[in-house]
Amino acid sequence: MLMSALLDLTRAPATDPLGLYRFRDGLYAVDLIAAAITEFDLFTKLAAKPSDLATVCADLGTHRRPTDVMLTLFAANGFLSLKQGVYTVTPLGQEHLVSTSPIFLGAYYASLKDRPVVKDFIVILKTDKPANWGSYKDEKPWSEAMLTDAFATSFTAAMDSRGFTLGPAMAKASPVGTRTRLLDIAGGSGIYACALVANHPKLTATVFERAPVDGITRKMIAKRGFQDRVDVRPATCLPKPCRPATTSTCSPTSCMTGTPTRSSSCWQLPRRPCPRVACSSYMTLT
Repeated sequence: MLMSALLDLTRAPATDPLGLYRFRDGLYAVDLIAAAITEFDLFTKLAAKPSDLATVCADLGTHRRPTDVMLTLFAANGFLSLKQGVYTVTPLGQEHLVSTSPIFLGAYYASLKDRPVVKDFIVILKTDKPANWGSYKDEKPWSEAMLTDAFATSFTAAMDSRGFTLGPAMAKASPVGTRTRLLDIAGGSGIYACALVANHPKLTATVFERAPVDGITRKMIAKRGFQDRVDVRPATCLPKPCRPATTSTCSPTSCMTGTPTRSSSCWQLPRRPCPRVACSSYMTLT
């Protein structure tokens, strides 16, 4: 029987798993592109009228938060360019994603328009309301599903495995310096807090997580042998502004919000962090 070796959070893997991460991380990208093309004809409109975020929202009839995510994705992939707050279509987008182009790929993406996730993206963009997890009809929105033990365990394990490589890399790049305390907000399995303390011997950490994830977090931290240096505290939300007096390093690992202005269960993070706090934010939109 094969036994899994204990994960060494001070070492990078011998091989590069970037391609494997990209497959998983890009799972929803094709559906968002399909929604942008088939429902909103986004690229054609921006080609005719370069616009800032507020104008894009007004022209498309969409909400700011999901539209910002969509535009950021397209800019990161070279379909759009952002300069001085204004989005323009790049030559790549002009040639393949604008409907007046002779080699417009609209029909190629239109074949996906009836996919459940494409339909959900359209609703999310128009309403800013989260969809059911994975677009399953019998599943709850992510924030509600995370209140159940089975889903919370599965999702936390998924994010934990994502941190196998990202955690040590982040820890080595973090400007910890002489700081000795870490606050990890919405830290999931604690993988990033564990990686940081593993790579910085003088550092100890506290992970904030809401139930039932906090119990899962304790078990996963103990399994890695860091229970003496990483503790877990249950929390539903944080007061605004957050200025922890005894914490000198703050790493909001994951801020997952469906509708942050209306949800009392979301993590409230400070707009202007305390100058004593060094922040390294890792953010995910579901």
